[in-house]
Amino acid sequence: MTPDPKKPRIKLSSTELYWMRRNIYNKQLECCANPKCGEWTPLEQFHLHHWKKTKGAGGDDTEDNLRGLCWKCHRKAHDGNIRLCFK
Repeated sequence: MTPDPKKPRIKLSSTELYWMRRNIYNKQLECCANPKCGEWTPLEQFHLHHWKKTKGAGGDDTEDNLRGLCWKCHRKAHDGNIRLCFK
């Protein structure tokens, strides 16, 4: 029996990611999704973070796998200094 082939990751183009970021930015009311931060963030400093499944682990560029963080919280998340649990 052969193993199932790896499911390809849903990867958006840069244009699609731009619009996804704007959509998430508006849904989050222009604020960082980190509950301990929640600060208003200008769009230019609003970063998308793969939170359920990382990009390296094959995480998709989908709205349910992305949350918007301010650049400070995004850096902390990747440095392992904060643990993010979203609903």
